[in-house]
Amino acid sequence: EIKPWKAYRDFRDEAYGLLILEGKDWQRVRSAFQQKFMKPTEVAKLDGKINQVLSDFVSRIGQVTDNGRFEDLYFELNKWSMETICLVLYDKRFGLLHDNVNEEAMTFIMSIKTMMSTFGMMMV
Repeated sequence: EIKPWKAYRDFRDEAYGLLILEGKDWQRVRSAFQQKFMKPTEVAKLDGKINQVLSDFVSRIGQVTDNGRFEDLYFELNKWSMETICLVLYDKRFGLLHDNVNEEAMTFIMSIKTMMSTFGMMMV
């Protein structure tokens, strides 16, 4: 149970997500998710989109590396993974692999990074 996330959602009167739900509610949401993302035929439909983002990332590697070294590999991988996830979930590119990423997208990336880095501490 992730009490801080539940408290945050309760305070803002927002629905719980898959990570917070339990029991039958979790199963209902998980089943809907599974219909779209766990069937091989559905995943195969995402192949072209995912490869498009991956191709952009590979092109970006040549632009942002210095003699094959990244200034911040973790950050670049975060941008690639978030661009891929957003395209799969929202069917939209956010431009996270461009040189000039808009402020809202950067805030989103940093928020996810903060959330993931504090996740373990909330479980204790």
